[in-house]
Amino acid sequence: MAKHLRAMDVMRRNVPVVSPDLTVRELEGFLLSERAFGAAVVRDEHVVGVVSAAEILRAVAPPSSNDSTRDFYTDLVGEVPRERLSARDVDGRSDELRVRDIMTTSLIVVPPDQSVRDIARGLLAGGVHRVLVTEGRRLLGLVTTLDLVRLAAETRFAGFAA
Repeated sequence: MAKHLRAMDVMRRNVPVVSPDLTVRELEGFLLSERAFGAAVVRDEHVVGVVSAAEILRAVAPPSSNDSTRDFYTDLVGEVPRERLSARDVDGRSDELRVRDIMTTSLIVVPPDQSVRDIARGLLAGGVHRVLVTEGRRLLGLVTTLDLVRLAAETRFAGFAA
């Protein structure tokens, strides 16, 4: 019987993690230092939410009719330019707002034994680019569309000349 790849075989284990008590200004600094666009929000070793650069922008920047920010699950690397992450801080709100005030609490999760094929189908059907891998409410990792593209390139196209 053929072995099927599972979430635990392809997930990123080094997921950026923040506390819900962090200020938005501290979050912004953390994301910049980690070169990340988002993080899992964890309290007492349990995932309670996710937060991204898009939530920061929505929280502290004035609304704009042409601003099309996305969220943790749908934004891809490069869609929110780095210079925009350092948003205009309207009324000093980034020092008073906390991660818990802006995080997304609707989690998209899969168990570690979920097949990669099912994850890919779910990403496609849901129009999302990231899923958290959890055991109960404990964060184990993250699977992204980029991870799946990398997997396809390393396996499907191995042996072919560029």
